[in-house]
Amino acid sequence: MHTATLKKIYNDNIINELLSELKLKNKFEAPVLEKICLNSSVSHKQWDAKNFEKIGYELTKIAGQKTRVVKAKMSVSSFNLREGVPIAHAVTLRNNNMYSFLEKLIYVALPRIRDFSFYKQSMFDKNFNFNFGISDASIFPEYVSENFEKTWGLDINFIIKAKKVEQSALLLKKFNFPLK
Repeated sequence: MHTATLKKIYNDNIINELLSELKLKNKFEAPVLEKICLNSSVSHKQWDAKNFEKIGYELTKIAGQKTRVVKAKMSVSSFNLREGVPIAHAVTLRNNNMYSFLEKLIYVALPRIRDFSFYKQSMFDKNFNFNFGISDASIFPEYVSENFEKTWGLDINFIIKAKKVEQSALLLKKFNFPLK
């Protein structure tokens, strides 16, 4: 498997830049992107076993890694949801797969969004992780639109090991992620 370009850039350049800008003494103090979690859930109104399987197949192609099926943990009558029913596909990317996906997301997929504006810094959670959603997965080149009648979205979570929101934001900016 080839090494992702962003991983090489991170190890060669970005760590040193972060150390100097954040005035850190050790490279292990620098913020690190640990993993990227992708999730594509299906509402109970759109649930169809055939479409659900297709979404899993497409997400596997987009992520470059096999997805896992997430099942409902409990029944919720107001949503017509029963325990054990498949409700989502999820995948966790680490190491080379993570950097390859990040590269594809930043340089191929996000520029394809019409009227795109930068993501806000308020999208960081209390653990300094960055979470956002894409309403239409067709921005990825692997997506085959003929397979679906309706578009489906994707939740993307960047799990970042950092001590402050500013460190996480600086790390994403160093990767050229479109962040205000």
